[in-house]
Amino acid sequence: MFIPKPYRVEDRQKLIGFMKDYPFATIITDGGKLLATHLPFLVEAKQDEIKLISHLARANPQWQQMQELTEVLVIFQGPHAYISAAFYPTPLGVPTWNYAAVHAYGKPVLFQGADSPEVIQTLQKTIATYEPGYQTQFENMPAAYANRLRDELVAFEIRVTSLEGAFKLSQDKTIEVQQDIAQTLSGHDDSVIAQVGRLMKQNLSADKKGGTA
Repeated sequence: MFIPKPYRVEDRQKLIGFMKDYPFATIITDGGKLLATHLPFLVEAKQDEIKLISHLARANPQWQQMQELTEVLVIFQGPHAYISAAFYPTPLGVPTWNYAAVHAYGKPVLFQGADSPEVIQTLQKTIATYEPGYQTQFENMPAAYANRLRDELVAFEIRVTSLEGAFKLSQDKTIEVQQDIAQTLSGHDDSVIAQVGRLMKQNLSADKKGGTA
């Protein structure tokens, strides 16, 4: 992705944290035809290895395409907000859009079958992450029904080979303008816009600690 230098984020831990904070992402594949599916992901990072774990319906043809590919793209999209030119102390200012996103590239590995340990583990990890209280209900399902459910999906993991992060948070403006925008956005009634304000404040705080502000 095209990322102007002021907006590029290369801190691995920051990118991993962002993916965990905004785990509903889009997986994109190109096997002669572009396909995209929106899915919740589990993000696992151990030492130098990052895995993105999810599953999709067997009826979705994208998994067949994934079998033939050595690289796929997963896009994690964070909050975004329109930035009015009214924030700038010059008549030459133009409106823009602030946002945060992470692109993860990696090799897909697929798992299938109702009895596949990886399929079972993927479902258990997903429940443990998003709704632990559902585990008992899930375990008490009739075996035939649970087997059918598992057989109707394909689990997979993306073994990440590279990450790209773009946090476009008005870093090309003065600190005073950034602070003004951040303060205004963080108090907005729209929770998504307010999140952009909070991200801007976090970024400003990090810059001060790093001595760049």
